Amino acid sequence: MEKLPHALAPLFLPVMIFKLLGLQVITCGAVDARSLSTRLVDVNNASLRQTSNALTSQYFDLLMVRSNALISRNQICGEGSSASETEGNRAVLQLLRLFQGTDAIIFAGQEDAEAEYYQRHLRQRGKALRMYSCEAPNLSDIVTRVAETASNELLVLVVCTINHTVHIFEQMGAMSMKSTRFAWLVYLNKPSELLSLEQVMREEIQVLAVTSFRGRSGVFRSTVFPDDQVRFVEIGYWKDWQAADTHPGLELAASAVFHRGEDSSQRDLQGRTIILSVVDNWPFFGLTHDDEGNVVPDSGIDVQIITTMSRIMNFTLRVVSPADGQWGGPSSDGTVRGMIGMVARREAHLVIDEMTITEARELVVDFSAPYYTESSTILSKAPAPASKAFAVFSPFTFQVWSLLFACLVVMGITLRVVSQYQKSKSLQTERTQMNLLVSIFTALRIVLNQDNRAEPLTTPNRFLFGFWYIFSCIVNALYAGTLTAVLAVPTFQRPIDSLNDLLNSVKKDGVVPVVTEGSSLQQLFSAAREGVYRDIYERFSGADSLTPSPDDGVLK
Repeated sequence: MEKLPHALAPLFLPVMIFKLLGLQVITCGAVDARSLSTRLVDVNNASLRQTSNALTSQYFDLLMVRSNALISRNQICGEGSSASETEGNRAVLQLLRLFQGTDAIIFAGQEDAEAEYYQRHLRQRGKALRMYSCEAPNLSDIVTRVAETASNELLVLVVCTINHTVHIFEQMGAMSMKSTRFAWLVYLNKPSELLSLEQVMREEIQVLAVTSFRGRSGVFRSTVFPDDQVRFVEIGYWKDWQAADTHPGLELAASAVFHRGEDSSQRDLQGRTIILSVVDNWPFFGLTHDDEGNVVPDSGIDVQIITTMSRIMNFTLRVVSPADGQWGGPSSDGTVRGMIGMVARREAHLVIDEMTITEARELVVDFSAPYYTESSTILSKAPAPASKAFAVFSPFTFQVWSLLFACLVVMGITLRVVSQYQKSKSLQTERTQMNLLVSIFTALRIVLNQDNRAEPLTTPNRFLFGFWYIFSCIVNALYAGTLTAVLAVPTFQRPIDSLNDLLNSVKKDGVVPVVTEGSSLQQLFSAAREGVYRDIYERFSGADSLTPSPDDGVLK
């Protein structure tokens, strides 16, 4: 190492302190005061990390401080890394064999021999493979499009330069690609490129990285630390042929390489502070304020759930509320409002507050599996008592009254036709002759339980009158019983029991439909393109149809 200027000597005091504490200090390359930086990798003690960062990182090519270092100086400095490319390829192939999905993408440079090698291997294992150039535009759109057609988890293998690799993950982070759908595997030429990749990593994107050193190739996994920073941690390495006590192969410390859902790192969050975005929504999530005016959980179903999770998964909660007080989601102007907006903008880690899964919200955030099912109810004013001015007609509907009138006319016509036919045969059908009008009124008198002035003298006429007497008795019994019930029991106007009832009330009675602003119901009505939902939404009355909370909606 070159001799440093005297002015730089005080900077080695922290390094000496690290050595006295039993920590390993590794420096690589010649020291140059014009272009040097400091980097801390995998420091398990947070206070040591803060102390190291205070050095301002200007005088070392690479500073690595680890309380239980697994990587030697030669491995970090990458001396002779080109000699171990074969071990790196073998490590990647071993990881590809562990992938259980059926679809894969390879991003590689033009005429990349290593990428073609991996391509042949994946095709031999029956994977549905697509290969793209690292310089292809809109790489995130490519991944999204392929993922939509993939039958299950999608493997994305990146064999690009570090600049192209960083660009890919910048796009993925901007689109919030979730690790539960993608399995990322990145091959890096040297370990220092891990540091560059860490700068663009997001918590929701879990990545495996393979990089080669002299005599060994390491496998690293992106891991979130308690300070919310994403760093790569070594989980395995390739054992070469020179190992004295083992056979060559991939030695992994992790039981599951490609995570599917929950993994051990997510079960223990090591005391991380999780920011929870909620609104006051009892009985799901009631809020109160402490002595300092901070919002804290009070009681509710979701309060119990998140409290239990924090105890089991070892994290602390900090509760915040959106300024607009809404559940929220994407709006037509491109912004994302409410609690959903805070998570989408990374102002909060999660939401648990009776949040409904909708298609629009799934475009900007990721939902867990549903844990509660709830129906939506239409709330309206209590029906007013029905008027009894026309109670005499209430036993039957309009259709029944129409049929009764039709039967009355048909019976009168039938009596007249039969009488005329028998008269043509010189048969006396009744003592007094009846025309059509008299025949209809005779049938009506029977229905009204009045005396029959027509005396049928022939069998056909007697049969018709007998049938009409029986029919009239049934109608009278039904009418009298229903009318008694209507007059004895108070009746009310028809309530709103369905969306069709609501639509009819909006059209006829001027009822104004109201939903909570920013809620899933507002999104449901506004996103509808046809049907009763669209018909109701077209009759929304602007601000009068929106309420900031369910309680305010009840008052409306």
